[in-house]
Amino acid sequence: MGTAWPCGRALKEELDSLSKYLEIEQTRFRDRLTVVFDVQPDTLDALVPNLLLQPLVENAIKDVGLSKEVVGAGRGGGCVTKIRTVVVDDEPMARERLVGLLGQEKDIELIGECADGSQAIATIQQQQPDLVFLDVQMPSCDGFGVIEQVGPDRMPAVVFVTAYDEYALKAFEVHALDYLLKPFGRDRFQQTLQHARAHVERRRAGDLGRRLMALVQDIKPEPQKADRLVVKSGGRVFFLRADDIEWVEAAGNYVRLHLANDSHLFRETMNNMEGRLDGRRFVRIHRSRIVNTDRIKELQPWFNGEYVVVLHNGTRLTLSRGYRERLRERLGRGF
Repeated sequence: MGTAWPCGRALKEELDSLSKYLEIEQTRFRDRLTVVFDVQPDTLDALVPNLLLQPLVENAIKDVGLSKEVVGAGRGGGCVTKIRTVVVDDEPMARERLVGLLGQEKDIELIGECADGSQAIATIQQQQPDLVFLDVQMPSCDGFGVIEQVGPDRMPAVVFVTAYDEYALKAFEVHALDYLLKPFGRDRFQQTLQHARAHVERRRAGDLGRRLMALVQDIKPEPQKADRLVVKSGGRVFFLRADDIEWVEAAGNYVRLHLANDSHLFRETMNNMEGRLDGRRFVRIHRSRIVNTDRIKELQPWFNGEYVVVLHNGTRLTLSRGYRERLRERLGRGF
């Protein structure tokens, strides 16, 4: 965007302040908070409002649960993060056993118990948990049906719970995190839960990273377009205003810049030339031609879906079908 904020500063200064804030947060969360900066160098000088990033990061940490509902970890010190969990099983005793085991874990927040697939679908869609222990065999809608109805891309981490080991392979085919085979012991449960913790932490870290990258891309300044070109020809140096260029054509290792009463060779490729000119005004209409849309007088239909672009000075240029959509976007959908 490149906006000059009246009370702004360079992005690199904002990131330095953010780094100091995150250093403090890492002393709280230790290895549960991983910080990685992946910033394109050409964005570092972009001007942004003061303290733009820190509130965003604070909210992101709250959203993913790092600062919300944090409890002490006991004698080992440090902090643990609540993992919002749902248990789904149509057998009351099996459901109670899982709820009892989960209740002994300080980092687990049980937000729902479901006795069938329909309840599970509604709870997952409404509560958006981090983790679900999902029974495979249930009346009307089994565990696989729950995933299908919610959508695999919107499902939390899934641990299948089943009394039949033949479902284990299918569980991994639908990208389940793990499975518990009934009856299971405490050791097997703890192993699965540790696996789930690691998975949830990786997902949360990835979500935070994507949010920060989206913000950086949003504030990335647009590249400056050339408002004039310096052209050397016949021992002379010409300063050409980009607005005065009517059209451009490829000429071997050069491009030819056509003005109202003159033309000049300029050592540049067509692709690079297209990038240097303002895309709001100049548009490529052919592999070998770029036109200033302000100079277009009319379009005349030609053969096979092609058009002839007629300029105000009478120049006729072919609009290739492959570039037609680009010109329509600039001029409107009237052809």
